[in-house]
Amino acid sequence: MIRSEVPEVFCSGINLKLGAAERAALSDRLYALYERFIVSPVIVVTEVCGIAVGGGVQLCLAADICMATSSASFRFVGAGHGLAVGAWALPSIVGPQCAAEILLSMRTIGGDEAIELGLAVPYRADLIDRIHATEPGARVRIQSLLSHGLLERLRRERADNFATWTGSINGLP
Repeated sequence: MIRSEVPEVFCSGINLKLGAAERAALSDRLYALYERFIVSPVIVVTEVCGIAVGGGVQLCLAADICMATSSASFRFVGAGHGLAVGAWALPSIVGPQCAAEILLSMRTIGGDEAIELGLAVPYRADLIDRIHATEPGARVRIQSLLSHGLLERLRRERADNFATWTGSINGLP
């Protein structure tokens, strides 16, 4: 379970106060983390009760299950500073047209809309216990089947971003 101890914030992604080279390197390391989530046999659940932006939203995409409350909000801001962020997974969740609108407009998606779109499921306090009650082998097989194809798309997005992004945050509204 990944959750924030800071009220009203899940994860805001990269610290924009870092230098450009540090941001670019950190972005690449975050992609390595998303890859670890995808290949791990452990079920990863995010609990979003506040703001998830950039890298924070990517954590949600890489997780097996993203739970959200109505006070959650999600925002993909990569396009504002030259990155394709989330295009590796969002189309398979919300569809290509909806994903394009979300990624290119960089608009904020509220928790209720995220649930409606399938980006998240409603928060349930008993979810982890219910998952633990299932047979471990079945969990691993289900997770493997559900993540099929994601790794290749994630690696492509990571490589393209690493090859082209300087760490600039110009253009970010």
